Amino acid sequence: MPANSVNGTGAVQADIAADILENVAGGQPPIRPELGRVGGVSWFVIEGTPFTSAAADSIVLPVEIDVPRGASVVEFRESDLTALLEAELPAARSLAEAQYRGDRGLSVDAFLNSRARNSIERNAARMAERAM
Repeated sequence: MPANSVNGTGAVQADIAADILENVAGGQPPIRPELGRVGGVSWFVIEGTPFTSAAADSIVLPVEIDVPRGASVVEFRESDLTALLEAELPAARSLAEAQYRGDRGLSVDAFLNSRARNSIERNAARMAERAM
């Protein structure tokens, strides 16, 4: 069964780029999502910036993705991802605040300064992204 080919880019850290080269040199597939920490998937950008959750010093690699005909492919547009994130944020904020207060022994009505609020918001954003 022939595959559909889609071109895109992926931003990876230097050690991941080295692993990709080792895979190719060893005759294995370059990208091995089953070894990752995000549920056995790989994320690639086929339009726009490839810097999705990657460090500023990441290496941008061109990728060609072969999708077998009839295979199930999940594609997200930026608006889809934004809607998913916005749906997850309220629960993530509540959980992040509860964890922050619990870790510090603060009551639910104790004042939180801007530094505490910023920390809670950063943690909530990470939680919401993971939940997506």
